[in-house]
Amino acid sequence: MDREIQMNQIIYNEDAGCLTYKVNDLAEIDKFEVKMLTYNNIIGLLPFKYSQVEADHILTYTLSDLCSLERYLVYANGSQILLRVKEILQLVLRLNDYMLDERSLLCDHSRVFVDSNGKIQMIFLPIRTVDHKELLTLLEEMLTTKQVKMGLKN
Repeated sequence: MDREIQMNQIIYNEDAGCLTYKVNDLAEIDKFEVKMLTYNNIIGLLPFKYSQVEADHILTYTLSDLCSLERYLVYANGSQILLRVKEILQLVLRLNDYMLDERSLLCDHSRVFVDSNGKIQMIFLPIRTVDHKELLTLLEEMLTTKQVKMGLKN
């Protein structure tokens, strides 16, 4: 049986290994951003599949072989965390190159991921009405972990 955890309109299906965002109003979806994300493989962003079922517009992100940043931060050392911060900043620069707004990145520790190669993978949600944690808050939290603080003292 699939176990689903619902946060607002975001549904995490643990058994299927995916995160799904359902939107009822097509006007909420930024069509330009969907096209940019669909036709460009942007390093650091999780690819998604767009589909429509009746009135629902669905964005599905596959999370197989990914570790949440929340779990990663438990065992990562300071220099690994600083590398992940650098990757996030590089991703923001890439988003600007594609005219994409970094405010559409999901920045909650449980919704930012690290792949099996140790690289950051973030979810870009091309939805106009999403309210979520800001990028600067995420970076500040990463830079103030005990591992980074201990590394800076040495």
